[in-house]
Amino acid sequence: MVMTQFRRWVGLGALLMLSACGSAPAATPQVMTLDPQVVTNMTALPQATPLAGEAANAIRALETMVRECPAYSAQRRSQMEKHIAWILNPADIPSDLIMAFGAQPRTGLLRGMGGYTEIEWRQAGRPADSCLLPIGRRINELLVEAGAPPLTIFN
Repeated sequence: MVMTQFRRWVGLGALLMLSACGSAPAATPQVMTLDPQVVTNMTALPQATPLAGEAANAIRALETMVRECPAYSAQRRSQMEKHIAWILNPADIPSDLIMAFGAQPRTGLLRGMGGYTEIEWRQAGRPADSCLLPIGRRINELLVEAGAPPLTIFN
C-alpha cells in the first residue's frame, strides 16, 4: 500500500515537473504494417531483370504515344518518361520509392501515369480530340491486363 502511494506521488511529481517545463511525454510511435509483397519487392526489385517480350513492346508503344503527344507539359512528360523507364527496368526504381508503388509496382506506376495524363487532360479542358485521351485509354487497357481496375475518367 505504501509503495503504491509512493508510485502515485512520484508519477504525479513527474507530471507536474513536465507541465512546469512545458514538455509533454513522448507520443507512442505509430507502427505501420506493410503488405508482405511490398517487403518482398524491396529485396527483389533491385535485382529484377528488364521487362521483355510482349509486355515490354506494349510499354514501348505507350512510350511512343507519349513522345508524339504535344499536350504534355515538360514536367509531366519527364514524369511519364521516368515511370516508363522504371516499368521497363524495375531495378532502376529508387529503393525509397518501392514502398510507394505498393504490392504491384507496375500497376502503381501505370496508375501514376494515368494520374499525370488525367491532370494534363483536365487542365486542357478535356478536349475529345486530345492525344491525351488515347494515352489514358491505353493506360487503362494495361491496368486491366495487369489485373487492376481502370481509371474511370478515361471511359
